[in-house]
Amino acid sequence: MNKTKLFKIIGAIIVLLFAFWLGSFTGGTNSKNHTEHKDEQATWTCSMHPQIQLPEFGQCPICFMDLIPLNADNSVSSTELKMSESAMKLAEIQTTKIGVSAAEKEIRLVGKLDFAETEIRRISAWTNGRIEKLNANFIGKEIDKNEQLMRIYSPELIAAQEEFLQSLGTSREKVASEKLLLLGITKSQIKHIKSQNSVMQTVEIVSPISGVLIEKFVSEGDYVKTGKPLFTMVNMESLWLNLEAHEQDIDGLKIGQLLEFSLKSFPGESFPGQIDFIEPTVETTRTTKIRVNVKNENLRLKAGMFATAIVKIPIQINGKNPLLVPASAVMQTGERAIVYVQNPDSDEPIFALREIKISTKVGDKFVVLDGLSEGELVVTNGAFKIDSAMQLEAKPSMMDYSPNLEKPKFSLNISDDLLEKIVGHYLELTKQLADDNFTKATDATMEIHKLTMGISGAEDLMAPTMRPNKTIKTLRNSFRDLSEIVIFAVKNSEISGDFQARFCMIEGGGNWLQKSGDAKNPYFGKTMSPCHAEIIWERNNAK
Repeated sequence: MNKTKLFKIIGAIIVLLFAFWLGSFTGGTNSKNHTEHKDEQATWTCSMHPQIQLPEFGQCPICFMDLIPLNADNSVSSTELKMSESAMKLAEIQTTKIGVSAAEKEIRLVGKLDFAETEIRRISAWTNGRIEKLNANFIGKEIDKNEQLMRIYSPELIAAQEEFLQSLGTSREKVASEKLLLLGITKSQIKHIKSQNSVMQTVEIVSPISGVLIEKFVSEGDYVKTGKPLFTMVNMESLWLNLEAHEQDIDGLKIGQLLEFSLKSFPGESFPGQIDFIEPTVETTRTTKIRVNVKNENLRLKAGMFATAIVKIPIQINGKNPLLVPASAVMQTGERAIVYVQNPDSDEPIFALREIKISTKVGDKFVVLDGLSEGELVVTNGAFKIDSAMQLEAKPSMMDYSPNLEKPKFSLNISDDLLEKIVGHYLELTKQLADDNFTKATDATMEIHKLTMGISGAEDLMAPTMRPNKTIKTLRNSFRDLSEIVIFAVKNSEISGDFQARFCMIEGGGNWLQKSGDAKNPYFGKTMSPCHAEIIWERNNAK
């Protein structure tokens, strides 16, 4: 190796050592600055559990994530969040001015078409005799008014005809004629007997109405006695649509109300109807029967067809059109509904948390009962991002809600024995929802319904179980309300067992009660397994 090459190698080593020393010096300075920054930071919090606030950097004692600094903005209140214009654009925050508008609530009813009871006619034998000829000989046959049903041989009718012929031209003629009418002979037949001056050996029995034969009680050759049912006929030009309305929808239905219904037999076509009768009682299924008169033009409709009806009811609040808020703006947690409202008077975007009261959902909007005013700007896109930022600053958010277990917010007065049975089925309901098993979850709900049905003091527990739940999503909404009541009941009881009340902060989540152990989320099922839902209350080895 020559000297020139050796000198180059030694020079490169010296440069590397110098660079390393310089980097160490700079790194030490940065480390010191970072340490000083940590020392200057007053509070550290967890992004998943903002209730954790510690004076030093470390890990969250719940989920073991690294803590982040908590930066408070003293220029806004504890329920407000200030954002820069750029941050607002990055978060894709959008607001909408809310207003008052005409709105209709749609009530969906199901049922089926049936014969109109007022159009059903039972035809019976007016006299003793033998059926010589039967024309109405099969069910479903369409028969016109005055069309022959059968011919009957009757000694009693023959005797009455002879008596009538003998009375012709005398004072007894009118009485004899009326006797024939009472025995089922028509006026035109009486005229025929009089004109022919002879007795009919067999008498033709005709239909008093046009309709369809729906029952037949005799066959050709049968002997019948006076009063025996022969046929049942119904006029199909008018039908009844028998619908079932759920208990919570009854108040919006009135006699005379117009509606439209559809049938699977006629896809894409709707038929008009008018409510004619509302049954005065509620069945054990918590439904009431609604009757609608339907005109059956061209006899297209058939009894037994299943129908879906929609009744549109105008919504009025104190006699005025309601205030509506977009559904995308509302975050629901159990009984609470929360929106974020933008301050219109601020130069910078400032958003405030607002708890509101809502009622019926109309399309993609909710009716507002309290908490908002016409013209306010609500966040319709990005509300959960604002809420997450509120959580990071340990400010009130949708996550803060948990049932007030000390306050008697529910009216429950049941024995611990009954509550223990209810809790058993509730835990089964929780398990089946976590397993996405809609059928078994529905069965568990019905068991709670049966236990509380008619039990004084258990009305609040029964209320969520009587709702119609056609999908697992709607069942989970009922489960959310049921959970609040069950948690309250267990908290204030002396039933034994280890229990945990957990809370899932994600949209669509809520509270639930479970036995101690790993969380299985009933609001999201297998899509969220395992689950790290927060424990908001716990009791061990209760006696």
